[in-house]
Amino acid sequence: MIRTVFVVPLLIVLIASGAVASVTWNVQTVGDSTTYTYTYLNTDATDDLITGFHVYAPLDPALITGWDADMGWLLGVDIDPTGASDIYWYTDDPMGSGIMGGDSLNFSMTVPSYTSVVYDYVIEDFPVTNWGYDGFLCGGTWLALGSVPVPAGSVAETPEPASMLALCAGFAALIAKRKKRCAPDELNNC
Repeated sequence: MIRTVFVVPLLIVLIASGAVASVTWNVQTVGDSTTYTYTYLNTDATDDLITGFHVYAPLDPALITGWDADMGWLLGVDIDPTGASDIYWYTDDPMGSGIMGGDSLNFSMTVPSYTSVVYDYVIEDFPVTNWGYDGFLCGGTWLALGSVPVPAGSVAETPEPASMLALCAGFAALIAKRKKRCAPDELNNC
């Protein structure tokens, strides 16, 4: 089954610098995976190089099964003080891989399809956004107004198959031992 949430543009006015950034996104589910693709357009008039793109989500980082960005970009995940995951793509080579004014770049991550899509998640300490970016000249992470869809979910505590097999074998052995101790006519009283 393929389920696609159409691409929606989001025009964001950044608080600190008055600059404008454009982000579009696409959420697509194919089989047991959902891929979130974010396209960041640097329309910053100061021509600051963008060296990082952040998405904050109520997601256990262990659920990220894949990611993608242009060559020279890496993925990192930190848990912020509120418990949300700060999922970020970054470059260590701003001059070679940074996003110049007028340029755009796609960032994507893949999670299991059983995770939820949240359209209105916001950061607890800054309740008007869930994404931001890093500027090379300006430094630091700048948060934007508005939210992008993000995955939400946690890893369930599921025993591994070998543990389940050992547990079942132990129960079967206990039942067999109990039946051996009882005479056939006493089975109901054991």
